[in-house]
Amino acid sequence: MPGMMANLSWSEFGRERPDLAEAGRGLLYQFGVGLAFLSTVRGDGGPRLHPMCPVLVDGALVAHIIPSAKRDDLHRDGRYAMHSFPSEGNEDAFYLTGRAGLVGDEALARAAAAQFLAERGLDGEPPGFGDGEFFEFRLGRCLLTRTDGHGDWNPRHTVWAAAAGSVNGGSHRGEVPCIRARAPRVRAGRVRMWENMGISAAANSAVDVTEATRQLEQAAHDARVAFDCIGPSTASDASSSTGRIRTRSPPGPPSTQRRTSCGRHSPTARASPASCNCAARPKPAQSSPARSAGYADSVTPAWR
Repeated sequence: MPGMMANLSWSEFGRERPDLAEAGRGLLYQFGVGLAFLSTVRGDGGPRLHPMCPVLVDGALVAHIIPSAKRDDLHRDGRYAMHSFPSEGNEDAFYLTGRAGLVGDEALARAAAAQFLAERGLDGEPPGFGDGEFFEFRLGRCLLTRTDGHGDWNPRHTVWAAAAGSVNGGSHRGEVPCIRARAPRVRAGRVRMWENMGISAAANSAVDVTEATRQLEQAAHDARVAFDCIGPSTASDASSSTGRIRTRSPPGPPSTQRRTSCGRHSPTARASPASCNCAARPKPAQSSPARSAGYADSVTPAWR
């Protein structure tokens, strides 16, 4: 699909951006062996972070992962994020994200194992090494940060993203200086209103929300007035202001079973829709007397 994010191998990334690949290799191997932090996705969707040892071999970024929670994460969900170890003399950093998968090429797995052991001066595989698996980490996005020592207030960032069809393009497509603000993304029927919104626009939107809230409150008030005039059809209702549950009042003599909450009808009179114009009353400061007393109407009027 056009515009869909791609995930490149390290060699493809190197042909696309040799400058970033060289800088990334230097930061991943700044201590002699590959060292980085690996973030994976837990089963509940949360992040999991562990140190690990990446290996750059035969144009691929791979890692030997022993049986562990992070390996289970990669089997279930290949999404990952990787970050180089902190540097000693400055705050330079290399960060990359993408998808990981098991190495299916046996020759690549053997070459990665041999380089892993050679980098550590090991003549043979340590106990348990055979239980591990090699994963290849393909790149979809990376960030390179350059600084002038520790505490640099003006770090220089380069952000790169691989777009579909960008392999060997050489046009630096996908590079976005991090200082540039992203424009709001508009989708069909959906607008992200609060992203990069100006102060005046935000204020106008807040006014619109306030007006909508006022209209909703007025509609709720009118509904309560109508409810009080015709009586409830259920045995109880919940108070929206105090959270109390109001139960129906105990049954009384038949003459009191026709109580209405509007205050215009006699308790012994038969309520009729024509004799009540409560909906025309101005909005009261408080609830009706029946609701203030903490109980609801007892029965439905006889005309219903």
